[in-house]
Amino acid sequence: MASIFQRKKGGTWWIKYYANGRQVYYSLGTKDARVAKRVKRQIEGEDAKGELLAPSKTPLPAFLEDFCRFLSTIRTKKAYSADLSVLRIFFGPVCPSLVHGSCVNTRWRAGNSKPVEDQKAQPPARAVFLALPAGFVPILWGTNP
Repeated sequence: MASIFQRKKGGTWWIKYYANGRQVYYSLGTKDARVAKRVKRQIEGEDAKGELLAPSKTPLPAFLEDFCRFLSTIRTKKAYSADLSVLRIFFGPVCPSLVHGSCVNTRWRAGNSKPVEDQKAQPPARAVFLALPAGFVPILWGTNP
């Protein structure tokens, strides 16, 4: 059974439910009560069908390291470098692959590469675990909806 509530009057709606015996609080990111009730019904339906998943406890640095290794196998050198830049700006140097000036992909390792000074204007996002929002349906690459 799920419940929805507002922390402040007129604020965003939150939902509380149990997934695999663990209590989960999640912001719905809306101030509309009808939208909050719709998400609550969706979560209760997933729970009744046994499809409700508990939040992940995958450490974010380990996930990003594996993801960078995966990107290096499917992307070109330029696209891979651009992807790493975006991840580095958003997450910061949380794993060895995202340390500024690192070269994870051994296909393109150059002996004459120079580290470049990091000039990002904002601090990176702070996260410890990879967590997916309630009702999130992952889209697999190469599949048609």
